[in-house]
Amino acid sequence: MDHIFSGVFARATGANPDDLTYLPFAGGAEVVSAVLSGKAMVGISGYSEFSSQLSGGQLRAIGVSSRKASFGIPSIRDQGMQVDMANWRGVFTGKSVPAERQAAMVEAVRQATLHESWKSVLKQNHWDASWLTGKDFNEQIDFDQTTARVMVHLLKLKA
Repeated sequence: MDHIFSGVFARATGANPDDLTYLPFAGGAEVVSAVLSGKAMVGISGYSEFSSQLSGGQLRAIGVSSRKASFGIPSIRDQGMQVDMANWRGVFTGKSVPAERQAAMVEAVRQATLHESWKSVLKQNHWDASWLTGKDFNEQIDFDQTTARVMVHLLKLKA
């Protein structure tokens, strides 16, 4: 997703995505190290990966890719570029699961999102809470898959 976001961001700024050199890393710690060492000019990762370097003054935030400002950092959209991309996780089940069982699973996950331990994990990791189910969740998946397909094509990536 970071590679796709970099291409979306480049296009929004009028830059040619072909001019970008994307360096893939296994995790955010490697991204931070590459930026601090000068191996990379910029880094894209979750806020929690950069938080200590941001608060320590070693890194400067350009913007967050979410639709709204987070952590006191303006969003890319707030800065005038029609770009946003959120990283989310989903819980899925097979089509053969009976509707009643699926509804019970959805309710169990919903209840878990209300638990104090989940709220603590959100805070600890600097995550934003979001909750989509049913039609809304399916529409989000469809939108994200379409965006990814278009960007993979435009960036000439191999899927």
